[in-house]
Amino acid sequence: MPLRDAGVKIRWDDGIRELRDLEEAQASSEDGIYLNHAYADYRGVPMDEAVECVEEEAQLLADLAKADWDTDEAEEIVEENMGAMGPTSYLDPGVAGLVMAISALGGTPISSCNGGIVGISEHRSDVPNILFTAPPETMDKIIPLAKASEVGLIFNEGYAEAFVDRLPNFHRLARRLLDLPPFGIAPSDGD
Repeated sequence: MPLRDAGVKIRWDDGIRELRDLEEAQASSEDGIYLNHAYADYRGVPMDEAVECVEEEAQLLADLAKADWDTDEAEEIVEENMGAMGPTSYLDPGVAGLVMAISALGGTPISSCNGGIVGISEHRSDVPNILFTAPPETMDKIIPLAKASEVGLIFNEGYAEAFVDRLPNFHRLARRLLDLPPFGIAPSDGD
């Protein structure tokens, strides 16, 4: 079964370069924040760790594609990944690589969700999304590569919200931000 689309139209808000800062007290919180009660501080991820995460996610996405994305088998792969304690274990499959890439480039990820596109679990959102903030120079790198990767960027309470219709587009953007070669996710990603 092919990966299902989220059913959203991709767009980019003008002026998305100027974002609100996340205050230090919030960014370093260990008890969650208003925008994300399960918030974890992913600021300052070293570049090599971000690359490791993106490469691990590539294999995870390939395994999920072979399991047809939203099946019981795919859910088992997700659960095994969560128990593996690797770089992608703590975030939804399909968002981890971009969360880490944003951090490695100087941004602050706030929340993320794969929209329940993978496996059979329910999620709070039906649309894969990542809420973050980043300085203007980081946004200058993210914006054109997001457009080239078909990743939408809109304002959400002064922060940037990246969202996709096709979950693998987050991974494509992460690879481009980290200057990694493309990775084809086949056979059933619909590309």
